[in-house]
Formats: sequence, C-alpha cells, structure tokens
Amino acid sequence: MKSDVQLNLRAKESQRALIDAAAEILHKSRTDFILEI
Repeated sequence: MKSDVQLNLRAKESQRALIDAAAEILHKSRTDFILEI
C-alpha cells in the first residue's frame, strides 16, 4: 500500500469558508470532509 500524498487545490475564500462550515457541522476536519464527498 502506498503512503499518503499531499493534494493541493485552489479555491475562493468563500468556498473554503463554506467547506469549513459544513465540515464543522459534521464534526470532521476539512480534509476528511473533502475526501468523503
């Protein structure tokens, strides 16, 4: 099995805020939220 790798992306500040708000509601980190959707 390969090790984890870093993944970067560009988003607007408003998009990041929306992702962060949704992740917080679900009690998940930003990374976990993005990888599960």
